[in-house]
Amino acid sequence: MQRKYFIRENGKNIGYTFSELKNKKLNKSTKIWIEGSDKWIRLDMIPELNEISETINENENKNYIYIIIVIILSIILAIFFSVKNFTKENNSINNNVSEKENNIDSTIVESPDMFLDSTARIEDTAFFDNNYYSPIHMNNYVYVLLKTKLKKYSGEEYYTNVSEIQEFNNPSKDELNLFKDRVISHYLNSIDAKVYKGEILEAELFSFNNYSEASNNRNKFLIKNDNYTDYTENTSYQPGFYYVIASANYPVYFHNTPNFNDRRNARFTTIEKIYVEKFSGNFAYVEFTNSENKTSKGWIEIEYLDLIK
Repeated sequence: MQRKYFIRENGKNIGYTFSELKNKKLNKSTKIWIEGSDKWIRLDMIPELNEISETINENENKNYIYIIIVIILSIILAIFFSVKNFTKENNSINNNVSEKENNIDSTIVESPDMFLDSTARIEDTAFFDNNYYSPIHMNNYVYVLLKTKLKKYSGEEYYTNVSEIQEFNNPSKDELNLFKDRVISHYLNSIDAKVYKGEILEAELFSFNNYSEASNNRNKFLIKNDNYTDYTENTSYQPGFYYVIASANYPVYFHNTPNFNDRRNARFTTIEKIYVEKFSGNFAYVEFTNSENKTSKGWIEIEYLDLIK
């Protein structure tokens, strides 16, 4: 008799075989109950359903590609019409400027250099038109700060998350808001936010004119402050057995030292039971041997651990 996998449909628990389940419209967070199990489990955390999970990933990737193509086409069309309108306005401006130049005293016209900047655009106040200006090109270095909350078994925990610094060339307000929305979306789709019902309490965007200033300001949030959880003060984190919450899409990396900048390629890609030997700051030291008898030692971030009770 084939094994049954139950999902909740229209208020009822409906059982399906593996082949039947493959034809259902599911997502990675769909809760599954397996015969003999004592709890409901997310689809992407059930090893025997990896084939279905991978199919979902492929479909999502296809959707992302379609979305990216649509966005690129939209940007190309927007640029095309912007250039077309700019050319039309610029021709009108040049005609106005030419008319004003003809009214300037001939002794001034003989020395036109005094009216030109490095881009050879007329800027003398005697004939400056409010509809005509020389654009100022400015680089902006931007990052987003998120204050978040996770509901773990040991209680609610609060974090300060900062994005990478993104460089923009004279960005519009819409571009900055889009970047902020992408950072928020990336967090909400992260494995810890999904597993522990992550909430965003605050989201703030910071913009600077040079990278050094942006980096120095961002680093302040990477150092312990009143809004950042220091796990060394949390007595629930002691040496012992834990689950490391990881998947192929959301790997958990090893570090050589308890430092965010010292990450290695070695990583967890599945949920594993591990023993934590010691803690330092926001890291836990583990030694793990996988099914291929390969051992990895190092530090992993505590936020991906779940205490086994």
